[in-house]
Amino acid sequence: MPLTTKLPYKAVGPMKLARRWFLTPLAPACRHFFNEGHGMGPSNIGRLITPNTLLPYAVALIDSSQLPRPLVGSSVIALLDDLYCRPARLAARAPQLPTSLVQRMGYTHSAILASATDFAALALERISLRDGAISTSLPLSPSELFRFCRAFYRVELFYRLFRGGAFADDVNRWFFWRQPPWENEQLGCICCYLEAKLDQVLANCNINHVEEDKQDFLNDNALKPYWLAQGVEFVSKLTNAPSYKDKQNMLNTGLNASFLDKANVELPEILYAVYFGDGTQDFEEACDSVAPHRYGQPNDEDTDLGPYEAWRTENVGWGVPESFIPEPKAWLRDRAYVLWDSDRVRKMGGFKNEDEV
Repeated sequence: MPLTTKLPYKAVGPMKLARRWFLTPLAPACRHFFNEGHGMGPSNIGRLITPNTLLPYAVALIDSSQLPRPLVGSSVIALLDDLYCRPARLAARAPQLPTSLVQRMGYTHSAILASATDFAALALERISLRDGAISTSLPLSPSELFRFCRAFYRVELFYRLFRGGAFADDVNRWFFWRQPPWENEQLGCICCYLEAKLDQVLANCNINHVEEDKQDFLNDNALKPYWLAQGVEFVSKLTNAPSYKDKQNMLNTGLNASFLDKANVELPEILYAVYFGDGTQDFEEACDSVAPHRYGQPNDEDTDLGPYEAWRTENVGWGVPESFIPEPKAWLRDRAYVLWDSDRVRKMGGFKNEDEV
């Protein structure tokens, strides 16, 4: 097993040494890529993207960046059809990608893997503050690691395809309705994590130093949706930028009034709007009869019922649309409540707000 101390600093990022058990799955990919990464070729792609079930998502991200701009609906639909209906086709294309794209894929995967493990560690710490019997030294199960990473991949893909707002009327049927509601709620959890990381940067990086012609956008936090819409990789790079100046440059790069008007894409609010228009208002009906047919049973990617059970338990008494309102769910999303295996949730005894302790 590679030693944590031999990991490159870019892979470790802000993670605390006390959380190094989370780095176990990260070590092989990061060491191989950063130490030998410039020689990484398509034949080694299986060692770069772990677990391998994430490979279709990694290829989909590469494909999304290669689509002609401006995006057209038919190309977006074709990409999502391949990812959700024919993932093996995407995975089979990976060895055919040029080395430059494989390296690009590696950098993105490292950012997602580091973010996923960091979020999992933070969530378990929050849970353990409420219940000291829960140990944060337990490693993620393979299914939990996959689930966390997949959610980050989906958020990144969402922003790459929809952050410009060009397909606002179609994002529901093209994207969200391909996933059951508990998996869409996973995206809400990821967005809470990304916003918290961005807030940390803004608190430490004097936001008033943003260029003068952007000052009008600061009063109502209008810039935050823009920065969040840059996606997982952007927030990861911003968080790990080595200096104040580097962070400030990243915050200023590309900001202009005409683009800001188009970039106000807030995934949690869009999720609520999607389900608010759904005719399935009764939560019990959605769980007992609609979910198995309309939303689908847990698929071959993820057969553990933990996310579904947690989503159902924590939302009883709410309508399906109300279960996606961001503010009341913030404390649950901070605990990544729909991302854990059922066995872990049972051992934790469920989730409890600090106000209820």
